[in-house]
Parts: sequence; structure tokens; C-alpha cells
Amino acid sequence: MGTSKIIDILIALDVEEILKKHPSLSQTKEQPTPLLNPTDSIYMLTTRANAVYGYGPNQGGAQGEGGNDLNVKANVNDSIRWRTVSLTDTAEYTCFLYEYKLVSSSIGKDLLGKKTYETANISEPYPVEGWPEVMQVQREPRADFKARATVLNAGSEIYYFYVAIYDNLGHLKGYIRWDPRLTVSS
Repeated sequence: MGTSKIIDILIALDVEEILKKHPSLSQTKEQPTPLLNPTDSIYMLTTRANAVYGYGPNQGGAQGEGGNDLNVKANVNDSIRWRTVSLTDTAEYTCFLYEYKLVSSSIGKDLLGKKTYETANISEPYPVEGWPEVMQVQREPRADFKARATVLNAGSEIYYFYVAIYDNLGHLKGYIRWDPRLTVSS
């Protein structure tokens, strides 16, 4: 048996598009606003080495890497880490994955183990005024938040993913959910 690996998945949300279609998001985290087929507002990405290509229709769209579903190449005991980001970065909105729940499974059991949430306080470089002529950076503190789960089984499942959206002042815009398919193949 080989060593386990960490698979990072970035979930990018086009919050402006979401708010255009749903101007009044749910304010109740237990009953988030459902996004039906959010192909133009949610994008799940991982490295080419961790993505499965040639699986299912419409690669690059709703069914493949870069869409609102994601096919992942993973082995039992690998860890999957999800980070969320708004396409505006933190300039206008911030998004946090706060829950995911199994809806249906191709194998009759969950592919993922217990989820945990991690926050790390890090210092991140950013370009100073005058970039790129100056070509210097400064560092600023920020929090890195992610959800993590261990792969228990290979298969294909549909989950509900739940995300909280805040504006740049920290005010809650609302809660959303969508139902991505996660396919794990070893």
C-alpha cells in the first residue's frame, strides 16, 4: 500500500452572478438558497494529476474539472481539502464552505470520512504600489480556511455543498447550496 496524498480543490464562486440570479439569499444556514445547475457561477478546480479526464459527457463544462462537478483521482486514505474563493477575491465577497452532506451514492456508502475544518493564520505577500515597475512585495496577515475529509471508498456520489457568503465588511449576504457530483477513482 502506497502513501496517502493531499488533494487540494479550489471552489471558485462568481458571487456577482449568484446575486444577480438570487438577489435575496437565505439568511438561515439550515435552509440555504438552492442553486440549480450553477454552471455559470461555480467552478471546482484541482491539478491535472488529480483530475479524471474522459469521464462522462461535457468535459470542461458541468461534468468535468472547471465545472460545478468534479471527477477526482484518489486512493483510499488520501485527504481532500476544499478551499472556497469569490472570483472577486476578498475585494467584494468572501465565501466559506460550512457543510457538505451525502445525497446519493453509487456504492451505497459514503466516499468521504468525517469532515474537519482548519484555519491557519499566515502572512501572504502582495505587490506594492507601483507594481510591476517596482517589482517589490509586502506581507500582510490573512487566514487560510479549508475543509478536509479522508477518502474511504472509490465511487460516485452526489453531495449538497453549503457555502456562506459575506461582503467585504463581514456582513452576511446569505447561504447557498448546490449538488455537485464527486467521482473518486483510483
